[in-house]
Amino acid sequence: MKALFLDVDGVLNTSNLLSSLFISDKRSDPVCLDRLVMVKRIVDSTGCVVVLSSSWRLTDTLRNRITTEAANAGVKIYDITPDLPTEDRDIEILTWCELNSVKTYAILDDLSLPDPNLFQTTMLDGLTNKIADSIIKHLGD
Repeated sequence: MKALFLDVDGVLNTSNLLSSLFISDKRSDPVCLDRLVMVKRIVDSTGCVVVLSSSWRLTDTLRNRITTEAANAGVKIYDITPDLPTEDRDIEILTWCELNSVKTYAILDDLSLPDPNLFQTTMLDGLTNKIADSIIKHLGD
């Protein structure tokens, strides 16, 4: 199994998007469709499953929101990582990998995690086509 571990804020949502919503007084939890389309390209190119590793997985409202928005973009959220309150996100991801016989994985996150499979984004830019291409190459090997 190939897996893409997906964060939301700083990957799909950027500071520019959040700022524009604040200025326009749209008070909702946004999800950028353009970046979900890039996630779909990764899934379609590699056959990977998408596992939500974001803190959005921890509340029903946000988890349902991202699951619905992703589905509308043609991306299925396959599962979520376990909530291990005393552990960092990378350990939650490794735990999920061990429980699910993952062969190859990529982590898409704006956090700096000590994992060679991390494709780090920035809160300013989020997921870019260049990062998506790198993930496709990584998961395709």
